[in-house]
Amino acid sequence: MPRYADIDFIRLDPSRVADSLRQQVHEWITVYGKLLHDIARTNMAAVHTKLDKLSGELFTDPTDLEELKAVLQVINRSINHRSIRNLCMVQKNAAVKATTH
Repeated sequence: MPRYADIDFIRLDPSRVADSLRQQVHEWITVYGKLLHDIARTNMAAVHTKLDKLSGELFTDPTDLEELKAVLQVINRSINHRSIRNLCMVQKNAAVKATTH
């Protein structure tokens, strides 16, 4: 690919524009990656907090029927909670990838 283009009597060298554009795209990718990282980190912190809360509620020794019902409700909520299901799906996919490579 030629570094210049002749248009009638003008010779254009687009290499500086291409280099500048390449640098700008690299900066955009870096900023976008940092943004995605921050969002993922926030979401993971929220899931971690939910798991800690559920864990605390689950590891109680029920002494009567009402406390047992409460623990079973926590189990039901945790199974039906979307973010926990998604986290389990991600972990399952990662495990499958790890065993296939």
